[in-house]
Amino acid sequence: MGVLGEAGGIKYYDPEEMPVLHSWIQGFRGIEAGQMFPSRDELVFYFRGRHEALLGSPTSS
Repeated sequence: MGVLGEAGGIKYYDPEEMPVLHSWIQGFRGIEAGQMFPSRDELVFYFRGRHEALLGSPTSS
């Protein structure tokens, strides 16, 4: 959720309104997945490029 939300500029939930969900997400993020996945920065870069390719740049009009 975080990577796609950051790339697309979407906020899925408010941590103050949903503290249990937020706590669960933070715990899930703490699980080590090793080298199975690209880094967070690489994922944000990739999905931001896909978002812009599909919907256009946020600065374009």
